[in-house]
Amino acid sequence: MHRTSGQGRIDAFNPRNQPEMIPTPWKIALTFVFTAATIFLAVRSGAFGMLEAAFTRITWVELSALFAIFVVIRIIQAYSLIQSLKVVNTALTLRTSLELAALKGFYNLGLGGAGFIAQAIHVRSRNLFSITQLAWATATQSILLIAALGAFLLAVAPALFDHAKAFWAVILLGGLGTLIPFMALPALRYSRRLTNRLPVRLQSKLKELQYHFPAPRMNQLVPLWLLQVSLVGLRLGRIIFIAVLLDPLTPIGELAATTLFADLATVVPLTPGGIGIREFLIGAGGSLGRQPDLFIIAAIIDRGIAITGNLVHGTVTLTANHFNRIN
Repeated sequence: MHRTSGQGRIDAFNPRNQPEMIPTPWKIALTFVFTAATIFLAVRSGAFGMLEAAFTRITWVELSALFAIFVVIRIIQAYSLIQSLKVVNTALTLRTSLELAALKGFYNLGLGGAGFIAQAIHVRSRNLFSITQLAWATATQSILLIAALGAFLLAVAPALFDHAKAFWAVILLGGLGTLIPFMALPALRYSRRLTNRLPVRLQSKLKELQYHFPAPRMNQLVPLWLLQVSLVGLRLGRIIFIAVLLDPLTPIGELAATTLFADLATVVPLTPGGIGIREFLIGAGGSLGRQPDLFIIAAIIDRGIAITGNLVHGTVTLTANHFNRIN
């Protein structure tokens, strides 16, 4: 069994407690595959020619400002994540439930039942924690993601009124796929007539679920919800800003819908950080909208800024830790 605290909590900071969904060699191989597919799509669409022309229009001041904003927000997010882990420190933590990302990804893509069954088998086989903890972590993260997307939609809807339908389509597809499996829980919990008709063995399992199903606490939900909002807003706002710099006539609604779908899909950890897959999906969405060059080159620039920002943030963090140890 894994180490827990006095109240039976899982040590969220211990890497041993984080289930590895896909072996690292497979992730690396898939990274190369999707990166190659992205480059092929970019070459085929003539995106690199557009990139060369774009750099003659975008000033270094604009690029530096974008990079600086990203680094600052990235550091704030990292601090928020640490605080969330300290507050929660259970299977409900963002990191733990994101490591169970196959589950969340399946839900966002509308395959909630399949995702939960697959992840439940994985969790029980490794004896990580109970199915009830898994169910609540999944439900919470799913609701947080939908709330974050909804909040961002309300924030940008006035500026993107013509494209509101595209946003709603993305949110409804992900939201319905997530919520449908959990709509049965309240019904099963309070419907004694239905419960009494179930087999005795299933009745006992259901009563156990009802007894152990934990209730949410605001000190868990608030930091995680704020973190989700900042993540969604940053990732979406960053790529829209880049695309508008490249082409002021960018179809923002189509780009936003495509990016949201790509971000939802890449929650499944097929590659580290979704490298390659996110860019490929955004480029493919651009192909459907007849603007593959703009979409894919914006995604590539966005990835470059993200990687550079993460390196800077990592360097700053390591340096700070080094001086803390010295002092």
